[in-house]
Amino acid sequence: MKLYIPKEHKKRTEYRILGDWYQLIAVDWTQLVQSTTPEVNSLVLVGRLLKKLGEEELDILSDWTFQEGNQLLCLPSWRSVAIDELLNLKVNLRLKKNQNLIWEEHDFFDLKYEIETTLQQGLITKTKTGNILTVNYKKHQYSGLLTVTTLPLLDLSLITKEEILKNEFSNLLIDETEVIKNSKNKKKVVKKELSEAALYILILVAADIGIKENLAEKLESYLYQQYPSQELNVGLKLLREQGFLDNEKISAEGKKYIKYKGYLPYVKEIKKKKSDQKW
Repeated sequence: MKLYIPKEHKKRTEYRILGDWYQLIAVDWTQLVQSTTPEVNSLVLVGRLLKKLGEEELDILSDWTFQEGNQLLCLPSWRSVAIDELLNLKVNLRLKKNQNLIWEEHDFFDLKYEIETTLQQGLITKTKTGNILTVNYKKHQYSGLLTVTTLPLLDLSLITKEEILKNEFSNLLIDETEVIKNSKNKKKVVKKELSEAALYILILVAADIGIKENLAEKLESYLYQQYPSQELNVGLKLLREQGFLDNEKISAEGKKYIKYKGYLPYVKEIKKKKSDQKW
């Protein structure tokens, strides 16, 4: 099985241990956006690194995580952190220090953190006293999976328990063979090249410009482009069919397209211009 790890942190001890168990592919954030490798669907991130990521990196990570078939697995080492705020989740999901934890199944684990969450489902591991140690979170039925655990499965001091650690780690990973099988069984959707009008509409949406009203005027004001209503309607229909729009907002797939095509500088310029416009 192949797993992604962040390239800039590939020399961490945790990843050296993981490399003895799985084939690791080190990727930077740009490569993650462009990833189209169906057999690699899990990214392992040492939780402590979350606070070191910038806003754009966190956006990329969140977009990738919740694309269908993907999994982000976050595990120790930890600092106290509000994962829900960093990844813009709709539920509370936070790491809280607690050094009085015992997981009875394997009492040799040195547990230092527990999970605070409003999740009612997806709770994988708890202590007998109800402290949450591992959770799975999906935004909806077809989204990717965020797995967070406080179990120190890549702790060098526990290397004598390697078989137990490896088994517990593998239990947290989604079944890659099932993901590949499901993707092959799906009806293939043929992607059409975006028309010029559709592309400009998508750039507007990416810059948080509302498109439900005065779309033609906004395109002329922000991008100096003019299109007849029929062409705009065709462009909107294409964006919806391709999954680039979600309730007239940009979807994760739309964000991925914008980043991959290199249109982020245009989006940023429109956002700067937005404050000067009447819309």
